[in-house]
Amino acid sequence: MSNITKKTVLPNIPPLYFHERETAVSSSIDKKENAFSVLPSELEALTLTSFMDWGDLAKLSTVQKSWSGLVEDSASNTSASEGEWELASSLLDGTNGLLPHSVRAVRLLKVLSKKERHAPAMSRLARCYLTGDGVKKEAEVGLRWLSEASLTGDLESAHELGCIYERGHHAVDIDVNQAAKWFLHAAEQGLPKSMAEYALCRELGCGVVQDDTEALKYYVLAAEAGHVESNFSVGEYYEAAKGVPQSDSEACLWYYRGALGGDEDAVTALRRLEDIARIVLPPRWGRVLEVRSAGNAH
Repeated sequence: MSNITKKTVLPNIPPLYFHERETAVSSSIDKKENAFSVLPSELEALTLTSFMDWGDLAKLSTVQKSWSGLVEDSASNTSASEGEWELASSLLDGTNGLLPHSVRAVRLLKVLSKKERHAPAMSRLARCYLTGDGVKKEAEVGLRWLSEASLTGDLESAHELGCIYERGHHAVDIDVNQAAKWFLHAAEQGLPKSMAEYALCRELGCGVVQDDTEALKYYVLAAEAGHVESNFSVGEYYEAAKGVPQSDSEACLWYYRGALGGDEDAVTALRRLEDIARIVLPPRWGRVLEVRSAGNAH
């Protein structure tokens, strides 16, 4: 478990510790006792956790009474709460040698969320409440934890809140105003897919005042940040003269960017404006259409 213990500080062992304990160690081995029992508890835990995953530790915890809390102790001894977070994730997902145990995972997530203000734990705890995984299903509590995670800096949680309110997931009442609010929250902090969603809200006047200029602004931001589908949306604005002067040439440039990223709508648009594309796009631009056509044939 090298990733768990890499920041662990070695316990302070007196210089003569091993010399003084040599006789005791030899005696314990002769008597077939556990040689670890003569080590300080801090060194014993460090020795065991350095080379084992959570599943190994769980098995060892059943070997003798002094190791019964080995899993929890190993998690809590890791700096910056990362051990407890990794253990909770492993219990939820059934990874790192552990079988799924969502109830136990939720207990850890609650501690991390309430005491440590650990944003990923808040987000995971929220999903447990939204789906009833390891805890009674309570959408209101789940939304509250997603909100806490968002305000702590988890942009994915903010985007998820927007999607939940926009589409009514988890039996939550649709609220387009809340959806637009959370999409904007994540968009302003740089999440490309939230920029695209907020742009759509502005384009349709969904939860906010309809404004083509603002919509185009966020579509451009999203496209430049790597959101492929937004290139098509920007192209549409120029082709249809929505808030900007009509320009098939500019539209082709944006459609081309989308087509290069694999967006099928952008490919279709380029085919429609093929005469203009031949003039404004780089030589051999048509290869992107050929590649997409070949891909669809398969």
